[in-house]
Amino acid sequence: MLLEKRSGAFTVCVFAGTRPGDNPEFTAAARRFGRALSSDNYDLVFGGGTTGIMGAVAHEAIRHGVRVTSVIPRAMSDRNDTLDESQGADGVVLCGNMHQRKEYMYAAADGFVVFPGGIGTLDELIEVSTWRHLGLHDKPIILVNINGYWDFVLTALRSMEKAGFLSENIMGSIHLVDSSEAAIDSLQRYVQHPNAASAASGHVSEASNCLSTLNLARVVQLHAASEGFEWENHRRAYDKIKAELSGLENEVLKEEINLQRAAEELGDVLLAVINFIRFLNLDHEQILENAIQKFVIRYDKMKQLMSDALLDRQPTLDEMLRYWSMA
Repeated sequence: MLLEKRSGAFTVCVFAGTRPGDNPEFTAAARRFGRALSSDNYDLVFGGGTTGIMGAVAHEAIRHGVRVTSVIPRAMSDRNDTLDESQGADGVVLCGNMHQRKEYMYAAADGFVVFPGGIGTLDELIEVSTWRHLGLHDKPIILVNINGYWDFVLTALRSMEKAGFLSENIMGSIHLVDSSEAAIDSLQRYVQHPNAASAASGHVSEASNCLSTLNLARVVQLHAASEGFEWENHRRAYDKIKAELSGLENEVLKEEINLQRAAEELGDVLLAVINFIRFLNLDHEQILENAIQKFVIRYDKMKQLMSDALLDRQPTLDEMLRYWSMA
């Protein structure tokens, strides 16, 4: 999962192609940027690729002692082109899908640097620009326009603006540079580094704009645990679940359920369960995905068993539960 933010560190999220492209300067600039991150208190979070421009940034950063977090969808985790701890990553976030991958990167980052890349890189650039326009973050977005690579995007954006479909502040929120050195200078100027500790202190509240609710619950609890608000052992953490379940039971067993109070108690139960999973250092997304998959398999098997029984009517719930047990 997400590494705890280092005090005073500024986390840079890099978007870049997993191919080198047709210009050697793309890769050379990426390597210079990776090295330059070590010259100050920067951390790197990226999409986990070991190839192309993305890989060049990450490998060079690791070689020069930069703290690197690799964010990888589980379906890609067993490929040989993703970077894990064995290749020098300080942390690896395994997530369920590409959308969650972007969630984690956006929440972890204090700023974004975009090198040349393909449609995935373009998608990430447009999304973080849209989120900034909507007020979901105010993090710097630096577009590294080496040899005019991104001119086609800038032309499209200006055309949208001219046609009335784009507000001018979107263009103004993208800081255009033409080299990796200028990208570092832009980071320092716009973020006023090294005073990044004040910006990083808002990490949890900033994450609320970027993370899904379950992931936000984990991040909030990680933050609290890092400040000492933590259980002594797993029994105490589990006791909290039982206490919250007791509160829920007191609400739902009344003759009339107060939906507002029941919803509040349900929220407390969910939060306690996520916290217990975090305490055990398990992945709540993987646990939930496995449970969903198990349910679907059993449900399909239940329907098959009922079909084999040649029932000529809609089965009752008790009958369905019996077939469920058989499944």
